[in-house]
Amino acid sequence: MAAGGKEFRVKFDTIAKRAHRFRRGAHVVMPGAERPANPGAAAPIALAVAIVFIMLPIAGCASAVYDSLGRRGVDSTEILLKRLAQFETDARAGEAAMREAGAALEAVESLDGEALARRIARIRGAADNAALAAQQFRLSSGSLAAATSRYFSDRDDELDLYRDENRRTVQLGARLRAARSAHLSLSRSNDEAQALSPPALRLIDAEAAALRAAPTSAALAASRAGARAQAVKAAQDAAHALARASDNAAEFSAVLNE
Repeated sequence: MAAGGKEFRVKFDTIAKRAHRFRRGAHVVMPGAERPANPGAAAPIALAVAIVFIMLPIAGCASAVYDSLGRRGVDSTEILLKRLAQFETDARAGEAAMREAGAALEAVESLDGEALARRIARIRGAADNAALAAQQFRLSSGSLAAATSRYFSDRDDELDLYRDENRRTVQLGARLRAARSAHLSLSRSNDEAQALSPPALRLIDAEAAALRAAPTSAALAASRAGARAQAVKAAQDAAHALARASDNAAEFSAVLNE
């Protein structure tokens, strides 16, 4: 675990630097890739690859951490509540960032010249913020999945332990059913948010890139009204899904605290 943890930290530090460069608008070239003619077009791809590298080891590493915490007597319910709180926070941040990106696109209507150019610059910044918020949401989702798995494993073991005590078994069984129901609702909304966010980010980024080609041209902006409306709708749908995920996380926490 020590060697694996060290290797993961090295990878994470490298990826974090690339994500930081992406947020600042710098072009990131992944190992073995050629520098494209349009550097801005490669930034979302580089961020997507970075996210994949982060997510691959996180589930296994998180599980090992929770096993270690369990041996030291840290309650799985306490850990899960902390992960739910972080997930809820990151889902809300992702929702806000997605709404901001959609609103920035909508505000392009009827603008021209320098006012249009300034608005397009804001779109680029909002798109970057939404991408980084989506990355953090994915990381929270991975940590939450590991904590949830350990929680239900412990509760199943507890139920088996009190199997011969009828009253205690009924109480534990009822609480476990309520927790599983709340978790199912959260899983569905989380899956929806994870499915809707990437396409929305791609559409927002495509519009930002297209508008930057002629940042003071109202004619170009008008010609892309349909595509822009599609991107705004995708951002709104993703934001709604993130809001539902946050609400469901709060409901799951309430069940655990009963």
